[in-house]
Amino acid sequence: MTEPHPAGDPEPEPPEPPASPAPPPPQDPGPEADGAAEPATEPPAPADSTPEERPQRVSPDEEETDDDLPLNHRMVAEERERSLRELNLATLALGSAHQVKDSVYAETHGGDIFIGSTVPRARAHPVARHVVEATLVPTESYWELVKRLDHESLVVLGGGARSGREFAALAALLYPRTGRNDEPEAAVLMLDADPAELRESDLSRGVGYVVDGTGADWRRRPERALRQLADLARRLSCRFVVLAGPEGLAEQIAVPHDRPEPERVFARWLRHGLRDQAGALPAGVVAALGLDGHDSTRSTGYDTFDLALLAKLPGYEKLDVAELTPGESARLAREAAKVLVRKGDLASLSELQPRQLREKAQRLLDDRDVALVCFTLSAAVLNGLSVVTVTRAAAGLAELIGTGGEGAEPRSWAWLEKALDHAEAETEESESGDKGRVVRLRQPLMAAAILEVAWREGQSIRDPLQAWLSYLSEHPQREVRIKAAHAIGRLAAFDFDVIDHAFLRKWSGAKATWQTRWLAAWTLEAGARVEEIAPLITRRLADWSKGTRAQRSIVVKAYGSWIGEQRVEEAMNAFRRVLVKEAPPYMQEAVARSVTEILTPASAAPILAHADEWARLGSWQLSRTAALVLTRLVVAAGGLRVEWFDSAEWALARPRLVRLWVSALAHGLGRGFSAERPVIEAWSALTAWVTGWADLDERRRGVVEEVFRLSDSALDAPLRMHMKHWYLREELSADLARHLDRLMKEPKA
Repeated sequence: MTEPHPAGDPEPEPPEPPASPAPPPPQDPGPEADGAAEPATEPPAPADSTPEERPQRVSPDEEETDDDLPLNHRMVAEERERSLRELNLATLALGSAHQVKDSVYAETHGGDIFIGSTVPRARAHPVARHVVEATLVPTESYWELVKRLDHESLVVLGGGARSGREFAALAALLYPRTGRNDEPEAAVLMLDADPAELRESDLSRGVGYVVDGTGADWRRRPERALRQLADLARRLSCRFVVLAGPEGLAEQIAVPHDRPEPERVFARWLRHGLRDQAGALPAGVVAALGLDGHDSTRSTGYDTFDLALLAKLPGYEKLDVAELTPGESARLAREAAKVLVRKGDLASLSELQPRQLREKAQRLLDDRDVALVCFTLSAAVLNGLSVVTVTRAAAGLAELIGTGGEGAEPRSWAWLEKALDHAEAETEESESGDKGRVVRLRQPLMAAAILEVAWREGQSIRDPLQAWLSYLSEHPQREVRIKAAHAIGRLAAFDFDVIDHAFLRKWSGAKATWQTRWLAAWTLEAGARVEEIAPLITRRLADWSKGTRAQRSIVVKAYGSWIGEQRVEEAMNAFRRVLVKEAPPYMQEAVARSVTEILTPASAAPILAHADEWARLGSWQLSRTAALVLTRLVVAAGGLRVEWFDSAEWALARPRLVRLWVSALAHGLGRGFSAERPVIEAWSALTAWVTGWADLDERRRGVVEEVFRLSDSALDAPLRMHMKHWYLREELSADLARHLDRLMKEPKA
């Protein structure tokens, strides 16, 4: 029964609903589909018959197999895959300094700052002052650097790799200058071009930059690059610290970097990690770390801390902190903070140190029984997959190594128990219950150590290992392909050129398919977590964003990972370059998915700003992609939250969100180019917001009201048709129907 209208105000009279449209033709969900399509719960808006040129067709090999599934089905599968990737990458993090560095970079709304032209020469990564101040271990060279930067705008800091020189340089640039009341800003400047080609437009006035001066461009002509930086520093009131090797750079007088004591680095990061956890720690731990009344967000007390207190931490004597690099010390401290809160004892942490893990991996791979070694490698690469998958893969590797058929297959369950024990793994029921029993390493980080040792020490099995991973990358199960690609990405840290020629160039070449594009993206995602090759991968992404269609597709997918999450502006600009060059519908869908993947409270504002710009530029590819982005942001379970914005930010975000809604609804009408692939989910999303009015906060209600107020002649009829549909289904109250109808009748500005 419909709700009666109160007297005194006439009921809105939307047009009669049209006849039910014919259902869309059935679509093949593809081999990896998670479910069949469901009918829409509300009638789609009518299509416009105006003929226009259709977008270019693409070959079946380029089209994703699940693009025609309902959006909610796709997003569930995407979230499941994202969780799998993140869990797998965590097991390959052995020795990665990025886990520490990421926490130093400032959580600005833009993430990394893209400065300069559309194809950038440089990217700046701002840093969080409070983290640097809380964790700095000052040395004599640090104070010398501070002294030099007080009156010099260009200083060279010489030191070895992984010695903490970048962190020291950032801290020195953040130190207040004599006679100034402002707080200096600092950033790491990543160069995508010859440093001598930097221009004023590539930088921000008054910022201090840390630049890596150890690359090939610097070795070829360091004097020219240094002159250009000095000139830019003078014109923009900038300061530069150029990182060089121990020998320095050109004829510059370099400050020789002193590597900080790893124990002090460990202590500082541990205290910072436990800054808000004193109440959850045993009294002895609080006393040992001096957490009573300690404010770890300030740089006081770091040089008066008694290192002997560390010995009072339960289990600390089992940690070889003195043997670690500063980055490894910081990473271990972050893990130690979690362990102390959870267990109050550090004993279990000793087994997680890189050296111990590598030594254990060496022992496991030195066994004479090749079948056991192959099972260990298979368990490392395919950790968490079914017993059948792991054992069959192990047999395949044994065959490639050349043991023949006899030793390749496990002959009994007793052999399997022996293999599991050797690999320090066990079996358990899968969490989802659909894989039977799965193989899990008892210590997940062993996976990275086993891969590293096998590649670096096992010269005789490198070729079979490479061939085996190539075979796994073609496996019919997506999970196997992901894990194989991640393993290949981890190996790229040891021989990037080998991995590049054997895998990346093949997957991005003339015979690339949508499956190989994903393989390349997953490989880059894993490799970028390794500090040594991260600059190579960053530059590869920059090059490929201007390359072939396959390469651009890989860039889109790779930025839809933690890479784009850490480099939001860089990712959004890369997406735009891809869309402007040429973007068939599948590429637009891929960009929209990647934007959703990198959405965080910090990235929400720049994502809205870029999407709004795309919607207003007039390009069909850009505006339709913006419609897809908007739809995903408001539909996703972990999507856009209006409470992420403070009042000042919301003043900018609100009109952008309204414009995106209006554009998305227009693309949902099936007009022009969108007639082939209308964004009908935009109307489903609007239905969810309007029919859930009682649960909407004031901000989202205001957005809906503005969408109705700004509706034009093209949207008026579809909106009224949907209003009548909602009203007849008792999903829209009479009062709200009249309210929205009045908004639509208001004069347009």
